[in-house]
Amino acid sequence: MGFQNLCSSDNPVADRAHFQRMYEGMVKEEKRQTQIPEFVRNERTRMIESHTPPVRQIESKESQAPESVVRAAPEHINKLLEELYQSMGTGRRA
Repeated sequence: MGFQNLCSSDNPVADRAHFQRMYEGMVKEEKRQTQIPEFVRNERTRMIESHTPPVRQIESKESQAPESVVRAAPEHINKLLEELYQSMGTGRRA
């Protein structure tokens, strides 16, 4: 959506509907994440950090801080999670 697009939009009804869809999706994902046991979330985070190369973020012109390093979550994380679930004897989680 973005602040600029929201401010310059001529259709507040569509903007409201779009915002509501995005918000509901975020709430649903947050609820799903809280249902995953903490040790699984921790293992997922560890897998992502250990199996992904660092990706350099582009520094903004206003910032004089050194470039940040973030981790990108690759598609093979799902495979690693599946292996974790199988090792736990629970099978695939939705």
